[in-house]
Amino acid sequence: MIFEPKINNIVSRWFLCFFSQSFKNEVIGNEDVYCTEEFAMVSVEIVFGNTPQLDFETYTLRLSTGDTIRYDDNEFSPFKVVLADDCLQILQGKQEDFIFMSQHKNTLLFQEQFVIGADRGHVYKYSGIREIML
Repeated sequence: MIFEPKINNIVSRWFLCFFSQSFKNEVIGNEDVYCTEEFAMVSVEIVFGNTPQLDFETYTLRLSTGDTIRYDDNEFSPFKVVLADDCLQILQGKQEDFIFMSQHKNTLLFQEQFVIGADRGHVYKYSGIREIML
């Protein structure tokens, strides 16, 4: 019984240290902003139904500027990145329309529209699909 408060105190201190290191406190203007320092992204799962798996290229088109955004694909993962936190600065505080597209040998496989925005920490999907069935 004498040992119990010390263990609880040690565990409580560990949790406090762990969680305090997981968040970054930034002051922007007069406002405190807490960020988890995790890299976030909007992604979509590509599901091959009866279609044989193809070697295809994916990219995102930013409609407001016509810019093409490409991410390195992991060919073994069914999840493809639509947009990630590297676009945080250009989207902070607003939402924009994007088209996620794929081609195989110059043939369009799909194009899907997304509305994506960002706060001061991460990008977020406001509308768009979760998976694409080929």
